[in-house]
Amino acid sequence: MKFQYKTSDGRIIANFEVSSIGMAVERLGEIQDILDNPECQACVNKKRDPSQYGVKFTKRVSKGYVFYSINCQHPDCRAKLEIGERKKESGGGFYAKRWDGKAKEPLANNGWTWYSSSDSQQNERAPQREPERKPEPAPTRHDDVDDSDIPF
Repeated sequence: MKFQYKTSDGRIIANFEVSSIGMAVERLGEIQDILDNPECQACVNKKRDPSQYGVKFTKRVSKGYVFYSINCQHPDCRAKLEIGERKKESGGGFYAKRWDGKAKEPLANNGWTWYSSSDSQQNERAPQREPERKPEPAPTRHDDVDDSDIPF
């Protein structure tokens, strides 16, 4: 079956082919979750007009890893919505990161976040210092010990 989906703002038309209705629902869910995000939720929450500047889809590669995100173009915001990629073994695909997986709670601003240098993994890997060396104890003097009876 061939499908065509137009995002709610009409900016993007996606054409895809599937073999079952289940696969169509899966693909539509992925498309709607990622491509139908025309507004930065952080701007909406701050009472700014998010449609004035729009969003930009980005891909960057760092140290062999690929990172996808949707970035707000509003100059007072610049928030981003990270996009995760499922493992190929589990069927692959993409999803918008809207939940904190460890805490199992929804993220603030529906997943839209701002960059903070404390979030950077590079900052967590500070150069390791050598362990402090304790000074060796000074040799003890035994001037008051009579060792004349030791045979050497």
